[in-house]
Amino acid sequence: MSVLLVSVAGEPWVTRFGDDGWSFNLPSDANDEDDGDPDSDGSGLPGRDIVGGAVARWMQATTGADAALASAVFNLPLHLAEEVAVPGAYDAAHLTDAVMVWSSCVGGAVPVDLAAAVFAVPVADILSAIDEHAWMFVDRVGGVSCIGHEGE
Repeated sequence: MSVLLVSVAGEPWVTRFGDDGWSFNLPSDANDEDDGDPDSDGSGLPGRDIVGGAVARWMQATTGADAALASAVFNLPLHLAEEVAVPGAYDAAHLTDAVMVWSSCVGGAVPVDLAAAVFAVPVADILSAIDEHAWMFVDRVGGVSCIGHEGE
């Protein structure tokens, strides 16, 4: 599985965790009605806690999960994976949030069936997770159902 993901993912874009552990640290938008998240550093990088929850969810379903495998599966540099791939350190995220974080870290057109394999759930569960999330949708890329993101 990790070899396939590395070939899908390419180079990690998450090179550090954002300051707000529970967000993607998006920059505030001048058109937003609120003033943005005061804890956000505006980097657009996911926080340690949100990634840790997603990794914890994946670790529940993966025999032999460790930091090296988490690095490959989540497309993270090893030093970041070592921070979050710690059994019991994070509560497992809801599948919806775990899929959103994982597919964002992997980047690009991430096939729905690959998400199902990664989280060891039926494709129908991934489709439900996508449907439940305000910023994810199913996109057809080359005839393959992929996870799309809007607003992240």
